[in-house]
This record gives sequence, structure tokens and C-alpha cells, in this order.
Amino acid sequence: MMAMLVFPVVVAAAGGAGYLICLVARVDPHGASLLAAGVLGAVAATIAWVPLLLVRGARQVAVLQAALASLVIHLMLTLVLAGAAYALSAPAGRMALLSWVLVFYWVLLIAIAILLARAMHAAAPELPKK
Repeated sequence: MMAMLVFPVVVAAAGGAGYLICLVARVDPHGASLLAAGVLGAVAATIAWVPLLLVRGARQVAVLQAALASLVIHLMLTLVLAGAAYALSAPAGRMALLSWVLVFYWVLLIAIAILLARAMHAAAPELPKK
């Protein structure tokens, strides 16, 4: 459960760093696109964590399958939400929106992968059958 609190923190850190990099480089950061992509990414990552919540206390094989499902859910949900945000955004900010979505997707993918690896390591191993 605590792992789901990591995602908003990761989004805030990545968004803040990206915003500062844009300011230093004298590039318009498109704050609205940054905010929309950050919310989109945090929602997708949080929902992608649900399969891991369903297999708490299970063996490594079940956790591994839930981890794979989490990664697929994160990818597909990000794609669907980004498509909807792209369709609803103003034409001037669409490229910035897609750029920020890509940044948040990769940063959150790394965070999810680290948390999934920890969950698999903490799960009870499968015992070989004799």
C-alpha cells in the first residue's frame, strides 16, 4: 500500500526537475501539458499497481504474473489516457503533452519495475516438487 504513495512523489520530482531544466534552457515548459501528463502518469501507475495488491502474500509465481500484468496495464492505460488527452488538448500544446507523457512514462516505468522487483524478492519462493 505504501508503494502507491511513491508514484505521486516520483511524478512531482520528475516534473519539477523537467520544469527547472526547461527554465534553465529557456524553453517553454508548457505547464498545463506538464500537469496533465503528470496526473495521467500517476493515475496509470497507481491503477497498474492493483494486480500486486490482489496477490499479497502469494508465492513468487503469482507475484511474477501480477507484475507482468502491472507492466501491461501501465503501458496500455498510459496509451489510452494519452490518446484522450491528445484529442482534448489544444493543437499548440499537443507536442509538449506527448513529450511530457513520454518522460513520465519512462520515469514511472523505472519506479514500477523497482517496486515489482522488491515485491518478487519478498514473496515466498516456489518449492520444487519431488
